Amino acid sequence: MKSHVLFELREASKFYKVRKGFFAGEIRNIKALEKVSLKLHKKEIMGLVGESGCGKSTLARLVLGLEEPTEGRILFEGRPIPSAGSSAAKDFRKRVQMVFQDPFSSLNPKKTIFQTISQPLKIHGLAGESRLRDEVRKLLKISGLDTPGVEDRYPHEFSGGQRQRICIARALATRPDVIVADEPTSALDVSVQAQIINLFLDLHESQGISCLFISHDLPLVAFVSHRIAVMYRGNIMEIMPKNAFDLAKPSGDGRGSPHHPYTQYLLAAVPVPDPDLYTGDSPRPSAWKPEADAEQDGPGQDSCVFASRCPYKQRVCIEKRPPLRQAAPRHFIACHMPGPLHETGVLN
Repeated sequence: MKSHVLFELREASKFYKVRKGFFAGEIRNIKALEKVSLKLHKKEIMGLVGESGCGKSTLARLVLGLEEPTEGRILFEGRPIPSAGSSAAKDFRKRVQMVFQDPFSSLNPKKTIFQTISQPLKIHGLAGESRLRDEVRKLLKISGLDTPGVEDRYPHEFSGGQRQRICIARALATRPDVIVADEPTSALDVSVQAQIINLFLDLHESQGISCLFISHDLPLVAFVSHRIAVMYRGNIMEIMPKNAFDLAKPSGDGRGSPHHPYTQYLLAAVPVPDPDLYTGDSPRPSAWKPEADAEQDGPGQDSCVFASRCPYKQRVCIEKRPPLRQAAPRHFIACHMPGPLHETGVLN
C-alpha cells in the first residue's frame, strides 16, 4: 500500500531493569522490545500478532508516547513523538487514541457516559458548552448507541459490547488519525466481537482512520488487516500483506506462501474446519511440543531469538541475528534460511 507514513519505528528497543530476587542486589535488563523497525501508513490497518509476553502491548505504549524507547527512534509524520508536558504533546494526544482490552476497567465508574466522552471535547476545545450534549450523542450514534438518554447512564448499566462501543466513541471524540486497539474484542462474546469489528471497518472506510490492531485471534487479524506483523520475544519475525497470511489450504500450486518457522507454528495452531487438513497426509506442520515451550534464554545475545525452538536451526542462526529480508513483494522475513519455508516444511 503506497501512502503517507504516519508512524515509523527505527530499531526501537525497550529494556526494563528488574531485580533477580526480592533481597538480591543484582539487577538485569528485561528486553521487552529489541531493534523493532515498523511503519504504519495513512488509512492502513496493521495487524500485530504473537504469543503472550512477546512485547505487543509494550510496542503500543511506545507508539502512544506513554513510554520512551531505551534505544532507537519512534517518529510520527517524520518527527519524534513529543515528550509529555511539551506544547506539541497535546496535539499528538488529540491525533492518536487508544481502545483498551477491558472496556469496564478503562471507564470511570463514578462518571456518566456524557461526562466521560465530553471530557476530551472540553480539553481540546472541540465543542462549546451548548454543543457538548449534541456532540456526545453524535459520537454515540456513530458507535452504534443511539438510544435516547443513554449518555446519562453509568458504565455498570451496560453490557461488555456496549461498554466497548462507549470506549470507541470516546476515542473518536478528538477526531484522531490513528487508533491503537489492544485486544479490543478478547473480552467479548463472538457475536459482539463481529459487531465491534464491523464498526472498526466502517470507521476506517468512512473516516480514513489508521489502526494498529493487536490481537491473538489470527483469523480476526487476517480479516481486518491490510498488513500483518508477527512478533516473538520482542522482535519482528515477519511482515506480510494480508493475502500472504495463509490460514487454510496451500495455494493452487500446492504450496503456501513462504513463512518464518514461528509464523508456521502459529498458523498450524489455528483450527480450520476442513477434515482433509488433519489427515496423515496433511501438509500443515504440527505445533511444537509442550516441552519446547519451556523458558529459555536462547543460544546467545546476538543469535536469532527463535533458534532455541527452530527445527531448521543452523550454525549461522546461533552466531548472527537475521535481518528482515524480502521473501516476496511487500513480504519480509527475519530468517537465515536460503529459501522459503513452505507448508510442507521443506526448504527450497
